Amino acid sequence: MSTLLLILAYANAVIKEEVQKKPKLERRDQKLADRIVGLLRQHEEGELDIVEETSLTTDADEDLDPEYDVELNLETNEHDFKGIGSPHMVLFGKILVAIEKVWEAVKWYRLHTTARNGQPKRRSSTAMFNRFRFLKTDRDLKRLAEYESAGEVKPDHQAVIAFISAQLYERTIESINSGHVLHDTTLRAMISEIKDEFKIESSFYGSHNWLNGWKRAHRISSRSITTFVSRKRFSEKHLLTEKMENFVKDARKKFEEYDPLRVYNLDQSGFQKELYTKRTLTNTGETSVTTVEIITGSATGVTHSYTVLPMLRLDGTLHPKLYVVFSEPSGAFPTNPPPYNPTNLVLRAAKGHIMGKDLMADFFKSVAFTDEVEDDILFMVDSWGCWRNVAVIDSVRPAHKNLETIIIPPGATGQIQPLDIGIFRTFKKFMKNITEYAQRMYPEFKPHQRDSIIKVLFPIRSFIMFSDFQMLSQVYWLLCCPVFQEWRQYAWYAGGYMDTPPPRCDKPVDVCFNTHVHGKCQMAGCNNLSMIHCVYCSKNICFEEFIVNCHRCILQKMESQWKDVSIRYIPFFLGAVMKESGNRPPAMLPAKSLMMMRDLDRTAKFWDIPLTQPPKFMEWIKKYRTTGAMKVLLVLEEQDKNLMLRAAREMWLRLWSRSEKIFEDGDFIEVLKAVGVKNPEEIVAKSKEEKYAKILTENTKNGVDLSAYGAPWINVVTTDGNEHSFFGSDRFHLIADLLQQPQPLPDKLMSSQKSKL
Repeated sequence: MSTLLLILAYANAVIKEEVQKKPKLERRDQKLADRIVGLLRQHEEGELDIVEETSLTTDADEDLDPEYDVELNLETNEHDFKGIGSPHMVLFGKILVAIEKVWEAVKWYRLHTTARNGQPKRRSSTAMFNRFRFLKTDRDLKRLAEYESAGEVKPDHQAVIAFISAQLYERTIESINSGHVLHDTTLRAMISEIKDEFKIESSFYGSHNWLNGWKRAHRISSRSITTFVSRKRFSEKHLLTEKMENFVKDARKKFEEYDPLRVYNLDQSGFQKELYTKRTLTNTGETSVTTVEIITGSATGVTHSYTVLPMLRLDGTLHPKLYVVFSEPSGAFPTNPPPYNPTNLVLRAAKGHIMGKDLMADFFKSVAFTDEVEDDILFMVDSWGCWRNVAVIDSVRPAHKNLETIIIPPGATGQIQPLDIGIFRTFKKFMKNITEYAQRMYPEFKPHQRDSIIKVLFPIRSFIMFSDFQMLSQVYWLLCCPVFQEWRQYAWYAGGYMDTPPPRCDKPVDVCFNTHVHGKCQMAGCNNLSMIHCVYCSKNICFEEFIVNCHRCILQKMESQWKDVSIRYIPFFLGAVMKESGNRPPAMLPAKSLMMMRDLDRTAKFWDIPLTQPPKFMEWIKKYRTTGAMKVLLVLEEQDKNLMLRAAREMWLRLWSRSEKIFEDGDFIEVLKAVGVKNPEEIVAKSKEEKYAKILTENTKNGVDLSAYGAPWINVVTTDGNEHSFFGSDRFHLIADLLQQPQPLPDKLMSSQKSKL
């Protein structure tokens, strides 16, 4: 009897408790049989999760499909084709040929005499093949005659797609042999790279249907790796279910005692230093078993981890800072050079990445008990022992802060903890996608090393340092975007803490790594290929811009670069300030108005921001005031300063990018909904209270006292107590110089440019 049948017979006898029928196995086989029995029993008791990831595989020995039609599965929007290169090129087999050269062959192919049938005589195929090396077959000669008859040489779309297909196959096999992790999104990135390299002007991107047909024709398929994950055992399944139901019920009652802005879920998660998916493209056969080898920077890169600890609020908002613990042999980061320290990460080093009571105390002091969190708060946490250490928490708790904690039952976090249910998997998927891209495109990328995680040297620009902390910071920044508010809030609904699901929204991975993300980077002056979609500025961004240069869009760049600088945004009534100062709006002077519009266009191009003059701007400023918008911002400022800032930016984008009003109650409600406010009508109603009119008047008076005559009016208080006033958004370079901070200039000015003089 074969080993396989012996193992199955052994498992069958154990399950049926027929001890006498158990066959004798070798130690290695018995160990496997016992494991199989254990998995089956856990599955029966509902204690087993099955995680399946896949890989693309191919058999190099298997013949490719000779009848494959490269245009068969193209989507409608993939047929747009303008040509190849400049001057345009055409394809003969796998050879790109300039149209001028092809036309030369067309003219030389025809002799100046005619045959008896009246048709022009042609040169022999041997003569043509010897003179024009791109001609290989009689079909190529027939194409020359067709070009002559048509009177022009046009690039052949089918030939171009066939060329891309052949190039894609070669690069896929090369990547497989190099141990790279490959998915459909990788194939689309390769298609984009091929189009860029050969200057192919086509809307073809590799749709889902086309890629499936291409993979079948080239004997490439998906191979899955199945992982069995045993959940923490509980003595009685029904008791755990009962405990979970009771906890959720009690938690919901407790939530009613708190404002949604005061309720948080906290949880730790370990992230591998090198995160890769377990599904990739590789060689496979129909019956053979293939070992898939993936190249990693180090074995420790996929076994060693760092810990992240986020805070998710009941309204679906992530705390602006992510707590991260990294393992260092000495228990501290090096001081020369120090690690890159993003503003949205709180980085800590310890001899191990597992948190203990000291790191927990530091977390509360550095994140949970800061001004960014309300004073009276409710934390929902797992059964980690340190959460119960009230003495340690109280030792760092400010007197004005009050904390209540509820503990999720052991073994239940994977089913009722929002961060586990909805956030961590997507977070890790982002990290995997970017790591795999860097692995394929940047061979020098060594994410397992601490010096690489903190800063990695890339050969494409020797002066650029890359950090995995930068990657972590950028991904967290994306996941915090208001666009994903409903997605984050869905995690609470999935855990049973809400009756009504939030509005349907796209998943972050589907948005940021969509099928059309691969193409030219849309940042001004950048010629790299894009690999991720920024949901803040709605642009497809390349790896270098997004990760290496820490892309934060111009609206966020200054705040992310300046250290130890506190910035407060103060709403005030511009009309009153201008009246008190005797100033007149620029738009009221015809010559100045025309110049201002030109300056706005130049500014938009210079900073690469989505600034468009609203067609009805003059009509609006004569008809409406902005006091209503300012009072709405004042209400938000009381509740959440970050929410106020998001709303202010949404108002700016609405007016100056989308040409939409921001003056009436309906406008305010749309703005508030866009940034994730769940009770917009209440906020608008509250803004009409006399209290906020008084605050706005006081803010406006303070501006007049500072000699303000327009907006933005910027008052800077330096460490020596002196005050310095600046007018205009074009003065930040002067402010940076005063404060000795990095200049907030566009990236294009940080590198040399050719003069147009």
